[in-house]
Amino acid sequence: MHIPEDLFIRQGQPCNEARLAEIENNLGIKLPADYREFLRTTGGGDIATEYSWSRKFLGKVEPADSIECIYGNGSDNDSEFDLDGKAAELSSIWELPKWGILIAEGVDNMHTPILMNINNPNYPPGSIIVIDLEVDEKETLLYNTFEEMLTDITDPYTPTDEELGT
Repeated sequence: MHIPEDLFIRQGQPCNEARLAEIENNLGIKLPADYREFLRTTGGGDIATEYSWSRKFLGKVEPADSIECIYGNGSDNDSEFDLDGKAAELSSIWELPKWGILIAEGVDNMHTPILMNINNPNYPPGSIIVIDLEVDEKETLLYNTFEEMLTDITDPYTPTDEELGT
């Protein structure tokens, strides 16, 4: 798993095994290996603009143009990125489906939650789905795995005005 050093503009703290076990215990799930490795390596965070754009979905699937934040682990002074804290709290506030966990936010933040499938039989386990809360909670499968999502966004890219529709 290649993670660029400048992927984040603000980053959480990488997780050790004890913290990963705590997150899984708090959520009552076992995280997929690719996502566990990402959390062990980075801790998640706010993604730098040049990495946030999805080449796969830009201009094709609203609202999946970009991924602004990936949840994981906070830092000693900031729990903003905690998967089992902030993300779990937002899932409850936003009344997100119970079949997945909130792992990321798209360009419209609370209007574009990005979930990892845990037990929805309509999607592969560990797949990444965006829910458009502005359009009848429309669900769109974005990636079959977390690794596929990372591959899409970790190649720096700045879209043209035409691609952005501006």
